[in-house]
Amino acid sequence: MQTRLAANPLKVSLAACVASLWLAACGAAGVSPEMLTRAQSHDSSATEATITHGKTVYEAKCGTCHALPLPSAHSAEEWPEWVKKMAPQAKLSADDEKAVLHYVLAASGE
Repeated sequence: MQTRLAANPLKVSLAACVASLWLAACGAAGVSPEMLTRAQSHDSSATEATITHGKTVYEAKCGTCHALPLPSAHSAEEWPEWVKKMAPQAKLSADDEKAVLHYVLAASGE
């Protein structure tokens, strides 16, 4: 007599959802140690939280008027000038401006 275990579709679906949420949560911040080190080499006050917040602000505010340039589109020396120039147009607070700068410096690859 052969026994066949039938998977409960509800349990399989629930397990898949939990796994997806877990993976999404683990990668949500997406701030690698290298990114944090890169941002802190330009500004020691950079943290995972400010980089993550900066990414959110960058995507939400900076992309409303134009296509978002890749962080690698400008050098680490150029980004501060660009962020300072564009912050008033995007109506960024001083904290948001700093967070955006942390993000682009962290993600620029320099």
